[in-house]
Amino acid sequence: MPVDLPRARDLARQLVDALTEDTTAIKPPIETTPISSADAFDRARSVAPAGAILTLDRTFRYAAPITLDKALTIQPAGALALERIAENVPLPMFLGGLTIIANGVTVIGVEVRQSKPAADLIVIAGGHVTLDRLRVLGDPMTGARRGIAANGNGNVTIIGCRVDDIFGPYPSPDNHDQQAICAWDMAPGLRIENNFLRAGTETIMLGGADSSNLERMPSDVQILGNTITKRAEWQTQPISV
Repeated sequence: MPVDLPRARDLARQLVDALTEDTTAIKPPIETTPISSADAFDRARSVAPAGAILTLDRTFRYAAPITLDKALTIQPAGALALERIAENVPLPMFLGGLTIIANGVTVIGVEVRQSKPAADLIVIAGGHVTLDRLRVLGDPMTGARRGIAANGNGNVTIIGCRVDDIFGPYPSPDNHDQQAICAWDMAPGLRIENNFLRAGTETIMLGGADSSNLERMPSDVQILGNTITKRAEWQTQPISV
């Protein structure tokens, strides 16, 4: 039977086109739904590869203490203003405090609280950590011991945040002062820029306790363009100022 060469060439061309076709254009887009529950967040961060971005719904609430032990970026759904975080814009919330022990963690646009007056709201132990436009709030009635304990492993940035209601009673029953940001045992590199910081005693303190060794004595610290203040009414209340 004679071969129909034009027909054979057409079939071959169709086969080649099918094998080399870019099918990405016809695939439906992958939708990533913002995380809205604590259980979903725990599942997501347990399987996320290092360097992953986790996006939280603005209604997200996490009641328990949380420790980040993997390099992740955590951010809210939707855009944030480029300057300091606003006092009342809705944000995802970590309500049991936040501890960062991994290197390479970035947290953007969340609110961190802690119900225990003697607690540190955020504890940083990792390096290359960025806190970007967070609200870090003590209890308005009972305060908090410290907003951010920035004893990081080098190159920590705190930018555009609001740290407020950090105060304690006077006289202090345990001889503790209160700071919006404090570091006493850190590898070099701490940048505190464009934040609103309000605390009862030392609003920013470097030192106050011994570092573990000479290399971790606070150094290479920049404090730029912050509002550092206190509530005037604390002067008339039994609060350490």
